[in-house]
Amino acid sequence: MAGFFDQYETKSSLQERVAKWFFVAIAAVLLLWGLDWVLAKLGKDNLSDFRAQWRVRSFVNALESKSYEEAYSMWGCTKASPCRDYAFEKFMEDWGPNSPNAALVNGEKLVTRHCATGIIRTDLLPNKEMVHLYVDRGDLNISFAPWGDSCSAPAMKVP
Repeated sequence: MAGFFDQYETKSSLQERVAKWFFVAIAAVLLLWGLDWVLAKLGKDNLSDFRAQWRVRSFVNALESKSYEEAYSMWGCTKASPCRDYAFEKFMEDWGPNSPNAALVNGEKLVTRHCATGIIRTDLLPNKEMVHLYVDRGDLNISFAPWGDSCSAPAMKVP
């Protein structure tokens, strides 16, 4: 008889441990979701922008290692099928070793803006010029931010 009850107690304690870890995991997910929501409301870096920010860091690392074709592919382009309005030659003018933007690797990250469809990262180059890069959250393609460090077009003044 003792063996029957020992097995029953083991099964019960296993169920208790599984239930405990289940509720701990649910609480952790809710805590992270709440933290992400609070950070988004404060305009700070949030978890949903992690992939986009990682993409910019990868771009800077590719420039630093002089992997220009890899960096160009992060713009959604390749040498084999270049972008219509941004050929590889133009990319090299903007980001190659003789470009002022090549100093992005030595630049200072100033601010990251969180827009509806992506992020805008603003960096200060050593020559005191600013570079505004936009990363689309959907496809993670990088581009120049169309309106500088703003998420939308400036309002037009009607005379």
